[in-house]
Amino acid sequence: IILHTSDGGKIWNKQHSGTQTNLTKVILTNATEAWIVGQDGSILFTSDSGQNWQRLSKGIPNNINAITVKSNEIWVATKNGEIFRSESYQFSK
Repeated sequence: IILHTSDGGKIWNKQHSGTQTNLTKVILTNATEAWIVGQDGSILFTSDSGQNWQRLSKGIPNNINAITVKSNEIWVATKNGEIFRSESYQFSK
């Protein structure tokens, strides 16, 4: 479940994530962009305040516990201690 608020937390609205996997970490990179990671290598991205979520992960076999986004680089860490980096959504160790 992804919940969104635009009034400081008074009202929360559910957003459709397009996945059934557990999601574990969310980061906001600006007012409209967000990244969410979770089980089975799930990486979700939105650029329209969560109206549409895009599943981006490919080739990451384990649960992702952490994500960092800076400029055009994305770094994720799995529960097994693997670290993956991407500049174009094609992740490599």
